[in-house]
Amino acid sequence: MSDQPQTPWEKIKSSIFGMLIGIVLLPASFFVVYQAAHRAQASEVFKDAVSAANAASAGGKGVYATGKLSSSPVGDPDFVRPGNYLSLRRSAEVRAWKQVKKGEDSNKKAIYECQLEWTSSPTSSIGSKDGCEGKPSYTASYKGTSFSPDSVSIAADGQTYSVNPGQLAGEGMPGVKLSKDQLTRDLTQEGDYFYLDASCARNENAGCERVSFSGTTYDPAADYTVIGRFSGGAFSEYTAGSGTTGRSFLKVAPGNFKAAMKALDSADSKGTMWYFFGATGMFWLGLVLLTGPLLQLISFIPVIGGFGKGLIQFVFAVVAFVVMGLSFLLIEYWYLVLLLVVAVAGFLIYKKKSAPAAA
Repeated sequence: MSDQPQTPWEKIKSSIFGMLIGIVLLPASFFVVYQAAHRAQASEVFKDAVSAANAASAGGKGVYATGKLSSSPVGDPDFVRPGNYLSLRRSAEVRAWKQVKKGEDSNKKAIYECQLEWTSSPTSSIGSKDGCEGKPSYTASYKGTSFSPDSVSIAADGQTYSVNPGQLAGEGMPGVKLSKDQLTRDLTQEGDYFYLDASCARNENAGCERVSFSGTTYDPAADYTVIGRFSGGAFSEYTAGSGTTGRSFLKVAPGNFKAAMKALDSADSKGTMWYFFGATGMFWLGLVLLTGPLLQLISFIPVIGGFGKGLIQFVFAVVAFVVMGLSFLLIEYWYLVLLLVVAVAGFLIYKKKSAPAAA
């Protein structure tokens, strides 16, 4: 059966339902931009942190220690030899059949076909699905899982401090990049993947399996800085803020305190940008959905319909960027905006008073 395009009336009906989603997205975008401006950030929380040697005078501030990291060995019992990992994650995939929707027929009944894809969660009853009748199901021999050290410590200034491994998060830390000599078994490597069967690296047939690894490692000979809450000779999470903007931090980054703060600042800036562009996208989509019926009517205009619809969506994108940008500035730098308004008002009053009286 061939796909049947929607009629104009059906498209308008669908866009009316989309309006309800648009009504939700518009206010939600302001909540997201508020989070971008007000969420606690490690680079701000720890900018006045004191060293562990002076922790007695911290007065509620964060504490840091710079030195050599060490941890209990971590590995994957099925694949990876133990090593210097702060975290190690295994992803496992199998080449299996998946039901994919291709469209609808004239009676609005969905049309499906079956495709082979790499997946970590294959469908066990795929053979009974529409479009996949009779297809065999496959199960991965291994599941995705993660491993972390039982203990972590940092040696600094002649002292050794313990670090909570379950709360520790790295910024700018070396990532896990494994080679075959770090494995406990002979697997075929192709890019970042290790294939359980060598033939699967060349021919990705149904039932083939592969694993990949990610995480954080460290060099025992290099210097790292741990920053967080310090009590009783141990580092744990430092909690800042409350409610939806509150967060807890226990960070580790390469280098001294200054280098670590630079890494935290970079991560926070990227996070803020993701929040901002997410809010902008939500506001834009909200506008598009809210005006969906109108946009559909415009698209039906001969010759210029598609261009007109695209132009309006582009204008909405500009409006969304400006509105979210102004909202972010008003929330984050309200005092500067207030000073600017006062300065402009003062200047206008001065000009009015200094202007010569009309004859």
